[in-house]
Amino acid sequence: ARQSFGRAQQLEPNLGEAADGMFFCEAEEAMPGPDYYDFLRRFQEALKPRVYIEIGLGHGRSLAMAGSETTALGIDPYMGNYESLLYASPIRPAQLYPLTSDVFFSQRDVRHEMGNDVFDLAFIDGLHIFEQALRDFINLEPYAGKDSVILIHDCLPIVPIVAERERCTGFWTGDVWRIIPCLKTFRPDLKITTIPTKPSGLGVVTNLNPASTTLADNYDDIVSYYTTLRLPGSFAGRRAVCNVMPSDEENIVKLLPEAAKRCWKQGAH
Repeated sequence: ARQSFGRAQQLEPNLGEAADGMFFCEAEEAMPGPDYYDFLRRFQEALKPRVYIEIGLGHGRSLAMAGSETTALGIDPYMGNYESLLYASPIRPAQLYPLTSDVFFSQRDVRHEMGNDVFDLAFIDGLHIFEQALRDFINLEPYAGKDSVILIHDCLPIVPIVAERERCTGFWTGDVWRIIPCLKTFRPDLKITTIPTKPSGLGVVTNLNPASTTLADNYDDIVSYYTTLRLPGSFAGRRAVCNVMPSDEENIVKLLPEAAKRCWKQGAH
């Protein structure tokens, strides 16, 4: 694959598909094994969430993984209708909101929309910029329960160029990775890890505190500082700053509530 994409780049240096192919080759070599969709599926199966919230829908593949007993909410101003999705659950279709996440949380009665006081699982995969991912986290946490889990996509960029704030590649993670060192510093009460799963890592945050206002109270200062933080040039350095844990499978299990731990271990076999 590398040879093919390299040859394509020689023939057409500006061919974006060839550059994206090389990025995916890098991801496959650095993070072999299941991709992030497999982990999303396993979180759904282990947690069996009553309420699942997804911010940023893509074509709907991850949203459609929600089980038949799950109330799923999908928030996306561009993809918030079934005509735009390639995947949808035939068993229990999600509730779709063609809104920005900021508008949804500020103008909707979230508990009414959830049909519950708390969510069990949420997935942040919206705008690929740090400050928006941080706002999404801030907006979600007040509706978290003691066993709730927040997943964050794109927390481990495979190469620095795909993590630029201004998109200059087809495959693009943006600077979402900054949320991991930010949470580690400002919220040491949280349990945080990043699963090194292709193509761009999956952050896992538990031990949430719906009463905390630390991030909101310091939002402007946080954004001012962390948007200047440089991404390490080496993949080893990126793994360290993004809190990739050794033996990640064991560490993920430690983050889960007791009932979910048993389901996760069963799903691994």
